[in-house]
Amino acid sequence: MVSSTVVSSTPSTSPGIVTKLGGYVALTKPRIIELLLISTVPTMFVAQRGVPGIWLMIATVVGGTLSAGGANAINMYVDRDIDALMSRTKNRPLVTGIIAPRNALVFAVLVVAAVSLDLPIAILLGISDGAGVRQCLQNLAIGVPDDLSVHILGHCD
Repeated sequence: MVSSTVVSSTPSTSPGIVTKLGGYVALTKPRIIELLLISTVPTMFVAQRGVPGIWLMIATVVGGTLSAGGANAINMYVDRDIDALMSRTKNRPLVTGIIAPRNALVFAVLVVAAVSLDLPIAILLGISDGAGVRQCLQNLAIGVPDDLSVHILGHCD
């Protein structure tokens, strides 16, 4: 019995795991998140008139990162057609094919869903750190949407 195995001499065009991971990180636009967090943490110190609780700061930074990262990934998914036309955005992971559009959308939704786990934790940490429940909940009711939630949490402590 003879087995026939065909071995391809052409290298695989599929991106490696490191390239794919880098593509997923790029979907979140970490440079933009960095700018958000640079303004978030100092705001928490000003609102507290001192040093806010470490766990509240961690929850706020994690929540802000996830919130902005998910929103940025959704934005890249929506704008993938025009990103291919602009020189500034033509190397983004959806345009280059490093990440498939469907995978990018699933990733974005999962990141946004992760925020729904972090936000209540941050709120509870803010309230338990001595914030007035009424003031904290009022601030949250006024401005929870997306990235603003991070700045509002700074006032809960």
